[in-house]
Amino acid sequence: MTTLLVDQMAGLALSVADRAYLLQSGQMKHAGSASDMRADPALVRTYLGERERAT
Repeated sequence: MTTLLVDQMAGLALSVADRAYLLQSGQMKHAGSASDMRADPALVRTYLGERERAT
């Protein structure tokens, strides 16, 4: 089953997703596994914030 989840709370969305797609101004900027995105320091800093990094 495929489910599309659109959420501005990216940390929460990544915690339940297998794959993630990051869109900015209608353009896909990043795509990959949710765990890879959570592990990418640049993505965390830019899109999730420093507080998310600590979890």
